[in-house]
Amino acid sequence: MNEITGTITVEIKPTENSKKVEKAVNNFFNYTSLNTVPKLGKNYLIARIEGREGLIKFYERLRQERILDVARKVLIKGLRGNSYFLSE
Repeated sequence: MNEITGTITVEIKPTENSKKVEKAVNNFFNYTSLNTVPKLGKNYLIARIEGREGLIKFYERLRQERILDVARKVLIKGLRGNSYFLSE
């Protein structure tokens, strides 16, 4: 069985509060580590998820909002190899 691992990367815009961005990521994912990384003059929040438990909040939110079909289409559209790319 394949174990689920993932990285959530979010750009922190200069006008955004990094704690609020962290809270938003926490609202959707159970991460095992969280770091802020500067790269090319921008700051990024990098969250690492492992196992199914990392995606439980995301799954539950999709079900709660009743947007599973739309989410499935967006995920398929953003599929690149074994990775998904999503934007706002």
